[in-house]
Amino acid sequence: MTGISGLPNGAANNIDNANFEGIHNRQDHPQSGDESVEQRQSGQEVTHVGGGIEIESVASAEVLNNPLEGSKIFERSERVDDNLIRSSAPHYNSGGPRFDEVAINELISAGVTHVISFNENEKPDVEALEKAGIKFSHFKTKDFTAPDIENLKEAASLISEGELTELYCGYGHGRTGTAVTAYQIYNGDIKTEAQLDQKMSDNHVETSAQKAVLKELLEQRLNGAWK
Repeated sequence: MTGISGLPNGAANNIDNANFEGIHNRQDHPQSGDESVEQRQSGQEVTHVGGGIEIESVASAEVLNNPLEGSKIFERSERVDDNLIRSSAPHYNSGGPRFDEVAINELISAGVTHVISFNENEKPDVEALEKAGIKFSHFKTKDFTAPDIENLKEAASLISEGELTELYCGYGHGRTGTAVTAYQIYNGDIKTEAQLDQKMSDNHVETSAQKAVLKELLEQRLNGAWK
């Protein structure tokens, strides 16, 4: 797959910015700079010995390459696993979601072949995206609400097909985190309530409704109702 040389006339500009999801003040979102997170990322374990602190090295988990790391288009980008990258909506801070030539070429360079949106606005102009060979799935979800349970199941199934997928909502936390956690339930990464609680925290799941739908999904997965 090669980069596109241009977009259809007006594809990057014929978007009604008034209909785009507003930019939220996200000062209340938790950050991942706490000591325990830093210790896990560095592959170290802290133990207290005689009132002091001793650092013990432990085996580090494999760190997956994130080809969108540092992107100014797909902010807050994180590599979840071999199949999935999560981020904010493209051009979130400048009227996005918007798939212009820069955004599309970043996806092409990253090897992304499928984009999934849980944004609250109508499906954006994705003609150029699809011409570049990148599929687009849109599950319209209002901000700070829980995605529809059937949409979460469908998204999890699509991600599990093995194509490198980029997933976003707006800012890239609540709805995105809910969809990521649903996928992790589906693929077996989450099998207990304790694991679910931890992943919901790690994935920035925000509201009680989002947590409730994930608990329902875990129950369905464990009792065989979600196959």
